[in-house]
Amino acid sequence: MQEVFVSTGSMVSQCLSAVPSRSQCVDIVQSGICKYLAGLTVIPDSTAGSVLCAISKLLDQACLLNETLSKFLASLCCSLLYLLLTIEREDEEHLQKRDVLWASCISLLTALPRVLQLMLQSLQANRVRREELPVLAQLLRLLMQHGQLRSHMVANEFLVKQIVKDIMALKSGDAQEQWLTDLHYYFNICLASHPQGAGAVNTAY
Repeated sequence: MQEVFVSTGSMVSQCLSAVPSRSQCVDIVQSGICKYLAGLTVIPDSTAGSVLCAISKLLDQACLLNETLSKFLASLCCSLLYLLLTIEREDEEHLQKRDVLWASCISLLTALPRVLQLMLQSLQANRVRREELPVLAQLLRLLMQHGQLRSHMVANEFLVKQIVKDIMALKSGDAQEQWLTDLHYYFNICLASHPQGAGAVNTAY
């Protein structure tokens, strides 16, 4: 991750703050992203970080986003969250950037439940290599643990449950590992606090 993403995101937000209407700001951002970024196959981490840092300060549940932008944001969040969980640098500068990016992703997913839903739809365990399953499980667990996201995760219970079941199926026959036990625990706790849930995932596998 390059050093520019925080300053660039702040600069974009500051420029847009001169626009009198928040809805106009959203329209400007939405138009620009759909025209210049959404069609790209690869986006640098610094660009992705800048977009999320800027847009997380502008959007709320009242904003109406088109499906192209929603899918783009879901893809950015998924890629950045995965990166943040796998990168090995632990220096202070990196940790500060990681905290800013993580907060931006969570803020956006909280404000825009549709983006969270699209991201969960993309988290299919059968598309992940077996060695990446612990990272997928960790990401799912952290999302369920986050207080602001919990109600949204429960609203997407079917998707979450399917991901957990797919992970279990891929790990069937293997020795039980701590990360899988943790995933079961937090999934069951998340549902137990909401009686409308369909019930806990069977931990016998």
